[in-house]
Amino acid sequence: MKRYGTEYFPITVEAHLDLMRKCGFSAAELVWMSYMQAGLMGIKISK
Repeated sequence: MKRYGTEYFPITVEAHLDLMRKCGFSAAELVWMSYMQAGLMGIKISK
């Protein structure tokens, strides 16, 4: 109910991939995209 009347705008696929890379993912790729949904894949190796 707190979100009622609040608009949320998704970030672009490229912005999402950039964000993943900045968070430490060595690989980040778009697997599939369909209208407003996307599947992303990332590899992050912990040290």
